[in-house]
Amino acid sequence: MHPILLLNITGPDHPGLTAELTTRLARHGVNVLDIGQAVIHDHLNLGMLLEVPKTEDTAMRRALKRIGGQYDLHTEFTSINPDDYEYRVATEDRTRFIATLLIRELGTDNIAHMAQVAALHDLNIDGITRLSGRFSLRGEVADEESLCHDLLAIIRNDEVINELARAAGTYEEVAAITETAIRGKIPFDESLRQRPAILQRQDISVLERIARELPMLSIAGPDIAFHARPVVRNREVSA
Repeated sequence: MHPILLLNITGPDHPGLTAELTTRLARHGVNVLDIGQAVIHDHLNLGMLLEVPKTEDTAMRRALKRIGGQYDLHTEFTSINPDDYEYRVATEDRTRFIATLLIRELGTDNIAHMAQVAALHDLNIDGITRLSGRFSLRGEVADEESLCHDLLAIIRNDEVINELARAAGTYEEVAAITETAIRGKIPFDESLRQRPAILQRQDISVLERIARELPMLSIAGPDIAFHARPVVRNREVSA
């Protein structure tokens, strides 16, 4: 087995930088075992786990250091024990989840709370990604019409599906199914099938009225919508 190196590169981002770095690695016959990249406010954080031919190790490091110096980047190499790498490969099949936090104004206390819950259950955070665009600090508020609404009220103060049931005169029936699912007496996905079935043939005007009338979550409020789903394992790299 060839030596395994963890390469960390940080510094100002530049167009074509990743292409230049990986082209140089290819010239030295380097194999990429894992990779992660993020750019925050034009600042690059790039990590790559590399399998490097012994005869190319020194030359490869010098080449990347030269590129780093050219672009004012910090380049760091860390040797990885092959046994540690094999252990991590062997444990890759453990269950993983994606947790999504939806809130108008994200505070560090919100992130801390999620991280504490994960730690409490002995879970490790593999990555954190911002899904939405950044917002202005000058006080502009996004148009509500640009936000997406779902039946379980992720960004509404009330559950839309309850209001649909109220309009259809079937509120108690729908609420009973919700309560049964919460108590674990029926699978949650079964409740998602049963409740919409009761609400069939609702006129579109009812949906439009409810969408207009239900208030949004307060910008300054503590309300947080949180859900998690299993991750489908694959070996593709997304960019």
